[in-house]
Amino acid sequence: MSDLVVTGCRGPSVRVAPAGISRVQFGMGQSGPEWRVYDWILRMAADKWLVYDSYKEHISGTIQHDGASPDTLKMALFQSSSDALTLTETIFGGLTNEVAAGSGYTAGGETMTTVTWGDTAGTTTLDSDDVSWTAAGGSIVARMAVIYANVTRNTFVDPLVCVSLLDNTPADVTATDGNILAVTINASGILTLSGGASP
Repeated sequence: MSDLVVTGCRGPSVRVAPAGISRVQFGMGQSGPEWRVYDWILRMAADKWLVYDSYKEHISGTIQHDGASPDTLKMALFQSSSDALTLTETIFGGLTNEVAAGSGYTAGGETMTTVTWGDTAGTTTLDSDDVSWTAAGGSIVARMAVIYANVTRNTFVDPLVCVSLLDNTPADVTATDGNILAVTINASGILTLSGGASP
């Protein structure tokens, strides 16, 4: 048997779409010259997803991605002072300095939707829809995003999956009041699992 290899796919793209700020361009329309208004979007280069060490063991039973009732995955945001990039961490509650609840952010993060776990030519990919937050009544300031399973199993409460640095400068990503902080999952998925079969 060959060893299982768990690899984070290319990083997500991160964008902040400010409300009320637009790029205005003069161009030719069907009826002649016209002003065109475009949404103004800030984009950041995020690092690829880094897989927590414990996840490689937890996918054998502690975390269930397939079957009739796969575990719910959530994405949460963390501050620059967090230890979320320490890959030896095992559970969500062990991480420090999550973004504080308020201003459009809920403690524990957002539930990820349309999560898929599918195999193609011997490589299994974890994928999901994008995740976003709208700042309300203040700013959302984050340095990292963490994905974890919202489940308690085999004594593990909310076991960790992976983490990404949202701006690999590195720098904080800020969505001010009324603006959207969106984490767009890469077209290749979140992570892949390969190996574990006879060569």
